[in-house]
Amino acid sequence: MKKVLSFVLIALAFCSCSSDCSKLETELEVANAHVLEKDSILDMLGASFRKIDSNINEAKMIEMELVDGIRNGAGSAEVQTKVDLLKQVLESNKHYIQSLKSNLGSNTAMSNQLFDIVSSLEGKVLLSNNRLAGLNKELGDLGDEYRNVFYEYLNAEVERQNAEENIQNLKGTMNEMEEKNV
Repeated sequence: MKKVLSFVLIALAFCSCSSDCSKLETELEVANAHVLEKDSILDMLGASFRKIDSNINEAKMIEMELVDGIRNGAGSAEVQTKVDLLKQVLESNKHYIQSLKSNLGSNTAMSNQLFDIVSSLEGKVLLSNNRLAGLNKELGDLGDEYRNVFYEYLNAEVERQNAEENIQNLKGTMNEMEEKNV
């Protein structure tokens, strides 16, 4: 009887364990699916953050090149190319930030933390946009300054040509006077 009772207990334990095991396996599969989903989201976020950060660094480099070019008298085509490139980089960051916002739900604490990070990145992009606006203003001011310098140069050139013409006239008059021995 003890053997039969032991066998029945083992059979009951095995049967109850079997249903618990399948339940646990199902829960494990669901948990693994959630982990994979979160991992893929984190991978996407990490790639986006790295790209945004890279773009911010690239924007700073372009900005420095632009300022150096303006100060060193770079041509307007070269300056405009740099400005256009800077605008593209900043626009790219806006796109990445919008993509991040649309991919993040506001249901979890993790999403809230990520929204804070995205907001911080938006602040950096806004700062870059403000610097670009300042550079555009500086470029416009320099354009006005160059225009004024150019007009001053033209006026000085006209005066020089007039003076040269007067000198030639005086030389001609002196040559005539020498010929007449006056």
